Formats: sequence, structure tokens, C-alpha cells
Amino acid sequence: MIAAASDEQKNSPVPEGPGIIEALSGIYTETLGPGAMGLFLTGSVTALYSTLFVACASSTRMFTDAFAQFGLLEYASPESRRRWIGALAWALPLIWTVLFLYVRAPLFMVSLGGIALAVLLLQVVFAAQQFRYRRLPQALRPSRAYDVLLWASIAAIVCVGLKAVSG
Repeated sequence: MIAAASDEQKNSPVPEGPGIIEALSGIYTETLGPGAMGLFLTGSVTALYSTLFVACASSTRMFTDAFAQFGLLEYASPESRRRWIGALAWALPLIWTVLFLYVRAPLFMVSLGGIALAVLLLQVVFAAQQFRYRRLPQALRPSRAYDVLLWASIAAIVCVGLKAVSG
């Protein structure tokens, strides 16, 4: 959507702060009429909520795993993991809300999140490669086609990740 907005207004500067919402909604209202604003807002809220929900669910577990790797909690204890996941389920959205209210630059925050995800994807690629070639039991060894597709995926992810990080 941001790319479409920038294509439509090539000579106009990209709006800052809450103005980005108006710019994006303009794509829908100019094409489909003023009634599309409700559709745009409903879709936006739905997409943002589901993103927040999934990010919170995955981040709490990822941070808990990382904290266990650093020795901050006993991973073998389900009770300890549950407490950390529960605490992070409150702390992370609170931190995100405070950051949003303090920074007040949605486009910058989305871009920064995209860069962070690109870096995370590079770590996932490394882990997938390591598990495939160093830890996979012989009985689970996949076909040659799988390996070709794995490497095609790795190449695509690395290219997209590097492009996102380099700007």
C-alpha cells in the first residue's frame, strides 16, 4: 500500500506521523469512493490486530527461549517458562505502546520493524541450513528436489533481506 501511495504522489513528500493513514486511505477513497473509508479502516484494524496478536505470541516464546539460552531461567521447568511467557505477554505490548506514543512516526516504526524482521530471517536461514546439513538424522534426509528448493528459498530470502537492510 505504501508503494502504491508513493507511486501516486511521486512528487509529493511521504507524509509523517498520523498523516500516513490519510495518505493510505486516499488510495481507497479516490478509487472506490468515500464509502471505502470504513472498509479501509476495518481492514487496517483487522490486519494490525492480527499482526500484534501473532507478534506478541511468537515474541514471548522467542524471548523466553533466548533468556533460557542465557541462563536467566530454567527451560526444563514448565512453570518457569509459563511465568516468563505471561510476564512478557504484558510487557511487550506495553513497551510497543509506549514506543508508539513517544516516537509518533508509524512509517519509521514499520520500516524499522521490517529491517529487524529481515535480520531475523537471515538468522532463520542460517538455522535451517544448519539443521538440514548438520543435525538432520539420516532417516529424515529429504530428496534432491527438496535441497534445490531449500537453496532457492535461501537465495531469495538473503536477497530480500539484504535489500531491506541496505534500503
